Amino acid sequence: LQKGIADDPTGAFAGLLGCPKPLLPVGNRTLAESWIAQLQPEQGEQIVIVTNGSNHALFEELVEKRDLSQVRLVCDGSASNDTRLGAVADMALAVTALQEMSGAGEEFDVCIIAGDTLFDFDARPDGAFFDVNALVSAFKRERKDSLVCYELADPTETLKRGILVLDDDGKVTEFLEKPKPTDTASRLACPPFYLFTHDTHRRLITFVDEKKTLPLEQRDSPGRFVQWLVEGNLCPVYASVFGGRRYDIGNLDQYKDALAAFGLHRTSLLEDAGPGVAVGRAFARMGLAGNPSDGYEGACMAFTIRNFSAEVVAHASDVFRIIPGKNDVEFPSLHAFHDTIDATGAHGGIRLVKTAAHRFVTLAKDARMRLEAVEDKSQREEGITASSLLQRLSLATQVTLQYQTSIPVMVGLAGSSAIVLATIRSLCAFYRIPPLVLCNGDARALPSHVLDAERALGISAGLQDRVAQAYEGLMFMDFAGDIVEKERYGRYERVPLAWLPKCVFLLHRRPSSSSVVHSNLRERWEKREESVMKAMTLLRDITERVRGLLSLAKGEFTAEQSESLADLIDNNFDVRESIVDISRDNSDMVARARDLGLACKFTGSGGALLALPRPSSFPYPTAEPLQRCDAVLRMRQQLAPLGIAVELVQT
Repeated sequence: LQKGIADDPTGAFAGLLGCPKPLLPVGNRTLAESWIAQLQPEQGEQIVIVTNGSNHALFEELVEKRDLSQVRLVCDGSASNDTRLGAVADMALAVTALQEMSGAGEEFDVCIIAGDTLFDFDARPDGAFFDVNALVSAFKRERKDSLVCYELADPTETLKRGILVLDDDGKVTEFLEKPKPTDTASRLACPPFYLFTHDTHRRLITFVDEKKTLPLEQRDSPGRFVQWLVEGNLCPVYASVFGGRRYDIGNLDQYKDALAAFGLHRTSLLEDAGPGVAVGRAFARMGLAGNPSDGYEGACMAFTIRNFSAEVVAHASDVFRIIPGKNDVEFPSLHAFHDTIDATGAHGGIRLVKTAAHRFVTLAKDARMRLEAVEDKSQREEGITASSLLQRLSLATQVTLQYQTSIPVMVGLAGSSAIVLATIRSLCAFYRIPPLVLCNGDARALPSHVLDAERALGISAGLQDRVAQAYEGLMFMDFAGDIVEKERYGRYERVPLAWLPKCVFLLHRRPSSSSVVHSNLRERWEKREESVMKAMTLLRDITERVRGLLSLAKGEFTAEQSESLADLIDNNFDVRESIVDISRDNSDMVARARDLGLACKFTGSGGALLALPRPSSFPYPTAEPLQRCDAVLRMRQQLAPLGIAVELVQT
């Protein structure tokens, strides 16, 4: 992490040089404070933070500044990475300190947490989050040593994690430290959040004494202690699977992940700012059904994928500045540069950052005018005093924006809207202005603001991409004329991501512009051309039937349901093809995908396909995870010579 900060050419994070990971700010709270707030120690309970010698004074400053009377600091005396005691030895130090505080012979239980990790504590619309209070309450009630675990999406991640094997009762039968994916079928990763009874945690001293002659790498990781407990049958250990996301902050990219996920949400406008840096991020989007009817009073379904994203870092500066992204100034070759300019124009993504920043300032001015019009200046919006919000909306501090994107251009993955949304999010987080304030309290307005910014550049598009990216996850959207006329927006409904079927996507290396694809469709719609009107009706029907199938299967598809869904996906493409010209490259990609037993449709306007395997023709067991399927490898081998890449969808 420190190397990443030092090497960062923008200098955005320079103020964090020398900052220990538990003191990294996310919003107005450090990682350590986030955990303290969640643990809510009861009367008689104490929190111990073990520090090294180099950073002990920084923790003392935090405890004094925040008046954390329930926290006791313990210094392990180490002065460098080479002389560190190791995580398990520090755990033993904490237990020893707690025993001294409790008194000799007193029994107590412990909760042990790594200081460089952050979980998703806040309930999301799909109900997934890390409920600390529920876990602690269950532990106190059942008196069982307890771990938590989560399902890895990428099987290669086992090489970086401690992996649990559980029996039907949730008892840990094996703890594997960073195994190869081929060494175990389990994908349950165990982060360092442990709840141990007195009889178990007192064994820490024994473990440290037994292993003291071993190399540090064989006794350092917290998981080594759990592994020792399980393999020695010293006590039964249980684990439960949790929802939500978890962030290990081991490098700068991972810290930016945490800032993008929590930076704005965990920032209070009533407190001082953090380090003067913020991260906004938006993910690529895939159309599941109904596109392109979103711009023509239709209905559609779309979801965000985490394979690709756009990111904008905002940090304080003396003037307003936009630093071009790597995509704007660096190309594999002069010929690649030439082809990129032919495909996307000479402006690159910086024009999107500019139009997004312009839109943000306009919205901030409008919000400030609304607030100034309120007669009672003590009125609160979103729990924030009007005077504090007015100060934020003045945008007095100058900011530098730097963007980067991994979303492939011109393949219908909503790369343009992702940059616009990421810019608005980064500015909201930097100035600590909740997006709802800019939207006058209506979350449905944000996708429309993103679209307005794009239309200012002449980009032709509908709301589907912006709704999916603003809400994230899987969304059903109805843009019927009467709904839009009455509500000013469409009807947006979140659908559980777990209901999605197994799928892959195909990317073409020779994409075409989506603005060209949509160029005359609006004109034909406004003329009420019969073929266009009929197609939009059919696309609405396909969307509603897809939604019905997902609701019925809830992620557990029968062979018949899978075939029906595949038929609908194919039908979506066929209807689109009936009203929009499809390039030869895209037609060939669809034909080859269908030859391989895949149902497919464009993710957006062309260049990328969402593909679903048909049980009747795709040779893989229904219960087998798609990422471990040999057929995926065969697809890649057959399509790569044609310039078509095959990737697994990561949601």
